[in-house]
Amino acid sequence: MLQTLFGRGKRPHFIPGNSQVAFETDEEVVTVLAESPQTWATPLRNIQFSMINTLQSPQAYSILAGSDINGDGLPFNDRVGDIGRNTYLGAAYYDTDLRLQRLFPSAKV
Repeated sequence: MLQTLFGRGKRPHFIPGNSQVAFETDEEVVTVLAESPQTWATPLRNIQFSMINTLQSPQAYSILAGSDINGDGLPFNDRVGDIGRNTYLGAAYYDTDLRLQRLFPSAKV
């Protein structure tokens, strides 16, 4: 048995304290599930293989000053100079998870 699932979408990122979408991140997920047939030799039965592959476009971020440069009492959100929000892009994210497992039947008690 072999199953393949594909997922594609946009993940919204909201501005804190606001309902506006600041930007969206593209994301694709591929899932593959495979199981050995019961007609195979006994040592090769009940083996399962699965893979989850995630691909994500870069996320935008802002460069922060690290101190309260405008004197508003909030030291955590001051940007450097006239740079706007989410001006820079980070690295893309790629992740692959592989699993190989064997199921062992248990005796009923």
